[in-house]
Amino acid sequence: MNTEKHKDLQRDATIEAKQHTWIASPARGVERCILERQGGETALRATSLVRFAPESYFPEHTHRLGEEFLVLDGVFSDGTGDYAAGTYVRNPPSSSHAPHTKEGCTIFVKLEQFDENDASRVVLDTLDKTLWKPEVDGVSQLSLHVFSNEHIDLLAISKGRALPELTFDAGAEYFVVSGLVEIDGTSLSPRSWLRRAGEVAQRVVATEDSLLYRKTGHLRSTLQTP
Repeated sequence: MNTEKHKDLQRDATIEAKQHTWIASPARGVERCILERQGGETALRATSLVRFAPESYFPEHTHRLGEEFLVLDGVFSDGTGDYAAGTYVRNPPSSSHAPHTKEGCTIFVKLEQFDENDASRVVLDTLDKTLWKPEVDGVSQLSLHVFSNEHIDLLAISKGRALPELTFDAGAEYFVVSGLVEIDGTSLSPRSWLRRAGEVAQRVVATEDSLLYRKTGHLRSTLQTP
């Protein structure tokens, strides 16, 4: 089965929640919804939702250029610990783990997208409000990670409020964790994903209280045409 999708990083891409298609992985009880992917089963680059059934597991494997994930529901486990919903984890390049779960879980995960010099391991409980910056104009921000030009944030946006209109010269990527947002007029429900390539300014407005993952600065060195 050809699992490549939205691999041309010079093109915009959107997958709304209602468009999700789940496909079985090689591991029993583990399904994936592919948002962007380059390469075969051993991906050269991938962004996905991964859904683990109770008592399922994936064999131990290594991510040459790292892995980051946000636990959306349930409890995700591996040899380093148990991570409940709301936990953000970064496993650095060349790290290995054997994912499993007792009760089942769903994660938003990005593979093989780190700078090879980005060696930090990160584990954050995003539900810990002491980690968040104070709210300004209806928006609160939690910085998940910064390395070189790459910035990853969670943004809590109150209903009817907008993010400052910023221009990102290497594109931007968004994942709606909860709520309902409009990005450049496109309405996105929970677990929708959007990528904007190139130097563009985004207009982001919350039509409900919303939680939004945003990643910027990570496309400059990886822009390519298949």
